[in-house]
Amino acid sequence: MMLSFNKLDFKYKILQGSKIHTIRKDSKKAWNEGMDIHFWLGDPGKKESNPTPHQFAKGKAKMVLEVYIHSKRNIVLIGGSSYGLQKAALEKFAINDGFSSWEEMKAYFPEEGYYRIIYFKDVKDILNNQLTIF
Repeated sequence: MMLSFNKLDFKYKILQGSKIHTIRKDSKKAWNEGMDIHFWLGDPGKKESNPTPHQFAKGKAKMVLEVYIHSKRNIVLIGGSSYGLQKAALEKFAINDGFSSWEEMKAYFPEEGYYRIIYFKDVKDILNNQLTIF
């Protein structure tokens, strides 16, 4: 399945291996472990966008977990856990998702809600060069 990103910075962080997961609304639970991922910058249906939409990598879904986020209260619960992440773990969580800090990430998730976190593995650029081994 396709994962599209609007932040150019995310493309480079995925290719460098520092963005190791993404968080999405997935109420139909379409994402599952082992699925192929086609990484895109932009929406391929909007050809006039700048930069031009393009696929930049492919990979697999290593793991898919439920995640509850309540950014106003600094609460993140992963995989049904009842233990929230502490401040240092919130920072690491945000960095692993491609943000520079938890404060920056909170702006993308202003509302309380349930999401799914998709971890990446076997990420390769479109020339099939292996980029990550996790």
